[in-house]
Parts: sequence; structure tokens; C-alpha cells
Amino acid sequence: MSIRPPRPARPARDVGNARELAIVTVVSFSLASFGLRALLALLDVHTWTVAWRVVELPTMIVVVPLERWGIMERVVIGRLNIAELTAALLVSGVSIVVLSSLANRRR
Repeated sequence: MSIRPPRPARPARDVGNARELAIVTVVSFSLASFGLRALLALLDVHTWTVAWRVVELPTMIVVVPLERWGIMERVVIGRLNIAELTAALLVSGVSIVVLSSLANRRR
């Protein structure tokens, strides 16, 4: 039997910031788009404008299923209905949880 020398320690793995950057990008895009949708509806911007169509396209995935419930179509202020307000609050809450979990992973 021979005695083996100890193995050298593995070098620390260089974890890139690509995953964190992707998460922050998706979260900021969703916050901006849902926030703008709520703001444009609050200011009663017409649906035929380019600004509304640009914001509506990525946000309608969440808002349209909520609008199918009758009570969610009630208008609060301007054209802002309960479905749009609920979607904006829901996305904001999820975004805060995702960003806080990202900050906790760094420790």
C-alpha cells in the first residue's frame, strides 16, 4: 500500500452574473409594464394609441383572465378597473419576493 499525497483543493467556481441579470431584467420589465398599464388606465389613455397597445401586449396574459370575472370589470378611476389594479399589485408583490430571494442567495 502506498501513501497518496493530498489532492489540491478545487478552485472556487466562478459563478457568473448572467442568471441574476436575467432575473432582474424580467422583474424590472414586468414591474414597468404593469405599472405603466395601471398608470395609462388611470389617466384614461385611449386604447387606440400606440402607448396603450405597447403596454397591453405583454400584460394582457395576466389581465384578460382576471377580467372574465364580472366583478373585476368594475371601473375604479378613469379606465382603471379592478382586474388591472389586482394584476399590478400581484406582479409587484411577486417581484419583491423574487428580488428579496435573490438578495438572500448572495449571503
